[in-house]
Amino acid sequence: MSQVNVTRDALEQTKVSLQNFQINMEEIPRKMVQHIELSYQKCEAIIYELQEEIDELSAQIHQLKAYIATLQEQLKNVKTEIQIRQEHVNQLERQIDQLEGCISYNEQQIRSLQASNVEGRNNYAIASLEQECGRLRGQIHSCQVQINQERYQIEQLTQRRYSLEQEISICEASLRDLTYKKERKQDKMCRLKSAYYCVQNTCDQLKSMLQNFQYEALVSTSGNIAGIDQCIYALEEYLSV
Repeated sequence: MSQVNVTRDALEQTKVSLQNFQINMEEIPRKMVQHIELSYQKCEAIIYELQEEIDELSAQIHQLKAYIATLQEQLKNVKTEIQIRQEHVNQLERQIDQLEGCISYNEQQIRSLQASNVEGRNNYAIASLEQECGRLRGQIHSCQVQINQERYQIEQLTQRRYSLEQEISICEASLRDLTYKKERKQDKMCRLKSAYYCVQNTCDQLKSMLQNFQYEALVSTSGNIAGIDQCIYALEEYLSV
């Protein structure tokens, strides 16, 4: 009878051990799956943060390109205005040459009339020519004033052109730097996603294996516990006789 009791105690201990194993088999895989899911979340957070950095760089590049386009349009307008004003200066200089030619011709006529001026018969013609020369000189002065004004504006515009060219050069250098940074981060993103998908695939397989192992172990353990219960029941039946 004592041997039967020992056997019954041993079976009870074995049952307890199996029940503890069953509890562990339910808990350990669950914790491992949680750990895997947490790893997924960390990887996805890194990818999300990197994508935000790429998006920020894309926005900066877009804004900088738009700003450069604005500067280039301003530069184009400045160059056009410089050309227009320079052409006006050239036109005024040609006009001065024509006016000086007219003055020179009138002065020649005046000298000729003065040489043949008998009893002041040419005085009126001489006075008219001198008056015409004065009017022409007034036009020359007006042209020279306009030329000085245009040249001043050209000088201001040239400085503006130089400033725009410098700013465009600086912006283009910044654009190249931002583009390089974006390309590096995009390359990093590709490598990170590739590694993540590889790890995800491996972990998914591991999760499947854990779940299968858990299922099989729990089924087997439940069967063993049921078998032990039957043995204990048989022993109790034997002891009760």
